[in-house]
Amino acid sequence: MDRVDHPVPDPGFRADLGSAFRVLRARPLLPLMSVAVWALPTLVPPALFFLALPVSIFSIGYPGTERLWILKGFRGLPFTFEEALSRTGWYIGRFFRLGLLLIPIGVAGVVLGWVVDRSFTGVIVGAAVASLLLDFGLTFVTPALALSTKRVREALRLGLRMVRSEWPANALYVLVPPLAIILIAQLIPGLITARHIAHARPGGLIQPVPESLRLVSSGIAAVAALVGLIFKGATVAFYARRFEIGPDGAR
Repeated sequence: MDRVDHPVPDPGFRADLGSAFRVLRARPLLPLMSVAVWALPTLVPPALFFLALPVSIFSIGYPGTERLWILKGFRGLPFTFEEALSRTGWYIGRFFRLGLLLIPIGVAGVVLGWVVDRSFTGVIVGAAVASLLLDFGLTFVTPALALSTKRVREALRLGLRMVRSEWPANALYVLVPPLAIILIAQLIPGLITARHIAHARPGGLIQPVPESLRLVSSGIAAVAALVGLIFKGATVAFYARRFEIGPDGAR
């Protein structure tokens, strides 16, 4: 992982957002695939969860594919649907290991939320806060793991150090992370579900969550996927100006 000796001056957060938007407009398969990966599983009824299982497994490595796809777009290089499928398969292992390392933080957020509020809502809010803090810290860890190294601990070291060393130039990239948009998509339906469960009559059966909630969740997730993809593109642009990255990222 070699740093660029004389990085190109930053055009600014807004300019990077504009560049990312132009890539998505020129390569519509990327946003369409992202919507499918992040939104379609929410449409599957809980009783048929096994139908969404392949997509859920695929989604573990897909964040790396999104970053590489965007980088290819910035460079004007081709990236086919078949390549997206194969590269995601390569990314699943490393991003799964990253998730395992971060589980204790999520558990801590759930426990703290329960201690503070003693309710399902408290648990969801605690988990959401933990996720948001992780999003801030992982802003550059994800592109590092996709584009610079296959080693999870090395990506964590590099990404966390970049948050500190590039401050305040990276402030907007860190404080407006793409996964925060997805967090909102998860938090709102989660709160509705928790409220639905909490208001069930004592000793009675909990009624199924209304079908309309699943439709709302899917719609929010689709919008979040598109908006979040633009933010991911801006972060990739910022990262790529500081590191030498090969044409295929971290293979």
